[in-house]
Amino acid sequence: MGLVRALQRSLFLAAAVLAACEPPAPGAPFTVTDSAGIRIVTVSTGAIPDTLQASGVPTWSAESITVDELHYLSGVQVQPVTDGRVVVGESEGYIWLGDPVAGAWTAIARPGDGPREIGRLAAIRFHHGAIWAADAGRDRLLEFGLDGDLLSERRVSPTDVVTSNWAPGRDAHLFLGSGPGWGASEELIQRTHAPVVRVSAERIDTLLEVPNVEWFATDGGMGVPYLNPWGHLTGRDEILWIGDSAEAEVVRWSDSITTIVRWTYPSWDARAVADSLIDAVLAGIPAAQLPPAIEAYIRNIPLSPEPLKFDGLVLRDDGGVVIGPRWATAGDQVTRPAGAWLAIASDGVPDYVVILPAGFEPSYFGDDHVLGIFRDEVGREAVQRRELVAR
Repeated sequence: MGLVRALQRSLFLAAAVLAACEPPAPGAPFTVTDSAGIRIVTVSTGAIPDTLQASGVPTWSAESITVDELHYLSGVQVQPVTDGRVVVGESEGYIWLGDPVAGAWTAIARPGDGPREIGRLAAIRFHHGAIWAADAGRDRLLEFGLDGDLLSERRVSPTDVVTSNWAPGRDAHLFLGSGPGWGASEELIQRTHAPVVRVSAERIDTLLEVPNVEWFATDGGMGVPYLNPWGHLTGRDEILWIGDSAEAEVVRWSDSITTIVRWTYPSWDARAVADSLIDAVLAGIPAAQLPPAIEAYIRNIPLSPEPLKFDGLVLRDDGGVVIGPRWATAGDQVTRPAGAWLAIASDGVPDYVVILPAGFEPSYFGDDHVLGIFRDEVGREAVQRRELVAR
């Protein structure tokens, strides 16, 4: 039964795929209405004419970093800095700053328990001239200068506040996370609300609550169960983009005006997608560990009645976002398929649709390029920059 429970957790997202949706409405690509001071933008993705694609060959690609010794990247993320440089981090706790074209890198942090060492890296950001690291393993935020010096350390209590759903700010940082009073669980659970938590140097406050966000339990890097949201948060300086993966909408929230962006999808074969993901997981399990009863159990997992409608919410340099297409993941055996991402400008107006190649997970969208992580068919990872070109 232990193997069955482990497979249940790793396969749950594979079961959480969509039934067919209504086709896009014809006509204009979007409409804008106002209701009680809330601006609602309704997008018909099929009516957006200008479609871009990421270039087939990356401008640069780095699958390893050399500082004293060669290190191949794994569990990696990337963010832009200045002058063509990027900051690269691994969930294990490594952070580097460098020029991937020249191959010149500086080590910023490494795994461990020291002041400049990280327990488990949830996310990295470059904000207001500094590199920020969210250390979920030790419940703190670290600020580094571009010379690699540690500028500040902000410990966060209670635990489970620091997550990868993070919007940095000059005076405070915002997280979509477990938050105060949210315990871990070995069971699949659903919360009626998820808090957006504001972390400043003085205090931690629940800024607002996001309704109808589902949560599931998984094993963290420290071997301890923790909760991951089926939701997304990004932004900066207290302007937030928040999305619930079980809804085809994102919310731009600030003190001035709230904008809700909703969109439509073409219909698709949810059963075929679920079957392909289950096949991928089964292919990664040794035959000796997969008795017929367990395989039959896995193949008969039902579709979720409230499955994911999108996955991915990536910040643009103008303060807008790019929204990922619907798919489901099942561990390291499945890479993101090629798909169309919907770009939304900072005012909530749809901008373009961009096609990204299979295996490419975007981290940041510039004016004419995208930074991200490419994972090949055997699981090797590389940090890449790809230009955005006309399709």
